[in-house]
Amino acid sequence: MSLTLELARTLAVVAAEGTIEAAARALHLTPSAVSQRVRTLEEQVGRVLLVRSKPVRPTEAGAAIVRLGRQLDLLEREALAQLGDQPDGDPAPPTVALAVNADSLATWFLTALARAAQRRPMVFDLHRDDQAFTAGLLESGTVMAAVTSQARPVSGCVVRPLGVMRYEPFASPAFVDRWFADGQDARAFAVAPVVDFDRRDDLQTQFLRSRGADPALPPRHYVPSSADFANAIALGLGWGLLPPQQSGPLLAEGRIVRLDGEAIGVPLYWQQWNLRSTLLTTIAEEVARAAREALA
Repeated sequence: MSLTLELARTLAVVAAEGTIEAAARALHLTPSAVSQRVRTLEEQVGRVLLVRSKPVRPTEAGAAIVRLGRQLDLLEREALAQLGDQPDGDPAPPTVALAVNADSLATWFLTALARAAQRRPMVFDLHRDDQAFTAGLLESGTVMAAVTSQARPVSGCVVRPLGVMRYEPFASPAFVDRWFADGQDARAFAVAPVVDFDRRDDLQTQFLRSRGADPALPPRHYVPSSADFANAIALGLGWGLLPPQQSGPLLAEGRIVRLDGEAIGVPLYWQQWNLRSTLLTTIAEEVARAAREALA
């Protein structure tokens, strides 16, 4: 089997833009020409590569081609930059798609990106997801690198440990007085309201099990923003687990108190495409540096 690389890059643009029409505008082609390129590529590989939904999405086979197309674009940009040229005379900096969990994004990750952007021009397209699921965005070719809790390398990627993000249980003083007046035992945790980030967030569930409480029993709030999640705990909506970067200021202000129970550590890793790319190397260096400063 032989792939026409320009067709692979076209499929990557279609996946990024979401529709054939938007991809045609980005590529300065007609929609029919873009559709023909996709059909030709599907004939070459003998598989359906694109689900024609709105937005379109690559199939499992298509994801591998999308990743190839994006890798080709990155390597071409770097080669032309070393030659002192830009593709099509475009001075725009390269866009780097990255995946990161919400707590890292809210506490230490942006420091790494700011430092990387100071070293060389680049712009970032950030995808936020739970650390247990960000590796899936690498597998699909959606992003070039990710902060993830997955230690096993995604196919075609390299991995390096970043450190451990520690989470401790907290609640407001008034919440403790109301719900834990008779102690912080399993019966109390079974009825005290919980704050979860979203339905994928299982940190509070892990903690409840460690306390001998049934995770299915307590009522739950869902607050899908790191800053608002911490504020919800401080306001007394429920108890929840926070990293030190978020709990420290609230503790100092007396808005939250530490609950009984062991902290939960979440090991974090950096996974990126296995390419000799100065762009990805720059980002990886700054992510590792920021992680050393922020994580255990």
